[in-house]
Amino acid sequence: MDQAGLRRSEVCKIKISDCQFHDEYNKIKVYSTPDDKSDPRINRPDKKTGRSHMSGIKPSLMKEIEFYITHERSKFENSNGHDFLFVAEKNTHDTAGLPITREMINYMFNRISNALNFKIHPHLLRHKWNERLSEKAALKGLDREYTEDLRRNAMGWQPDSQM
Repeated sequence: MDQAGLRRSEVCKIKISDCQFHDEYNKIKVYSTPDDKSDPRINRPDKKTGRSHMSGIKPSLMKEIEFYITHERSKFENSNGHDFLFVAEKNTHDTAGLPITREMINYMFNRISNALNFKIHPHLLRHKWNERLSEKAALKGLDREYTEDLRRNAMGWQPDSQM
């Protein structure tokens, strides 16, 4: 999700209940749950580092997510048994409707890379998000320290992170 700068594991772990479908319609909660008993995946993805935070996205994207839940995700019977947002749509190994995995995301990026004849990877979106933040902050005349505080907060990093 290039609007939020999320890692692929964080995207895999988003639950419908983490999405703010009210008020400003523009936030997703990102947090760590390493022992999530509701997660049916063998290799459970988890938030890598940092602290819990709210990640902002455009309301138009939140509306597309809501549409996806109502009109696409709901087509898969297995999606009724969990709250994870993104589900497998192919029924390889009876996985249709189950939460997507990091491996599925890698597969999608490989397919896209092959179609473009240019190698892209999920973490590239995170880098692009950071690049855009720097550009927008510079255009607004924000100082470097304030921009880095914004970055640490948006990425869920610790306040004293030197990333």
